[in-house]
Amino acid sequence: MSRWNWCPTSQYYYHRVDEAGVITETPFPCKSWECPYCGTRKYNKLRPLLELAFQGFSMEGYTWPYHVTLTMNPSRISRKQAWATLGKRFDDLRRGLQRDAGQVSPIYTRVVAQNKETGYPHVHLLILFQPAHTGLSLNKLRNRLEELWKPKTGGGFVRVVKVDEMEGIPKKVGYIMRDLRKPLPFLPKRGRRVSVSKDIRFWDQEGNYKPPPKTDKAGGKRKRGNILESAARLKAQGYHVTLGGRGLIAKPPPRA
Repeated sequence: MSRWNWCPTSQYYYHRVDEAGVITETPFPCKSWECPYCGTRKYNKLRPLLELAFQGFSMEGYTWPYHVTLTMNPSRISRKQAWATLGKRFDDLRRGLQRDAGQVSPIYTRVVAQNKETGYPHVHLLILFQPAHTGLSLNKLRNRLEELWKPKTGGGFVRVVKVDEMEGIPKKVGYIMRDLRKPLPFLPKRGRRVSVSKDIRFWDQEGNYKPPPKTDKAGGKRKRGNILESAARLKAQGYHVTLGGRGLIAKPPPRA
């Protein structure tokens, strides 16, 4: 599958037919983290972007990044409710930290992961604050995060580790992203695996996926379906189908 430069799990593709009856079909990217094509592209773009962003802000008066892990408490909240309320819980925490910071909001990236044993969600948060001379201590930050995460209503433990070396930022970014392409079956349909603060230019609009335009620049018409299923269907009709490059090419059967 890696030899094909297109998305094998896409549910949309462009369909074109030339004057000789040759069919060309090009899948539209599904933009899913679990896709072997789209997920790899997203990961390879996002990781260096985050590394450069956190290294850059760390040298511009901000604190060194903190790695925060936020879990859920299975004894106080069901797994279904934990996933359903995860987004709102993080938004409440983020707003609380913004109020504390005043006019200069914290810079962060958030990655959602899943506990392999319990199936409950947890959050990896890489965050830094400005200015660096605010006197923010590890204990103060941990106490405030525990207050905002609300353990009494289902929030679990809060773990905070300071990344105090430039060389440690790429390692920490790689760590929080290590499970990014693994399936999250309990994540709400429009839930986000990863999000960043507005100060970081994010190339992706995850969670807001829209179908491709009805036509492309080459005159192809959008069709709903998977290109591999289309290939099987065309073969059954007698077409000579080739998969490779950027999609599918199907030559019509020879006339009798």
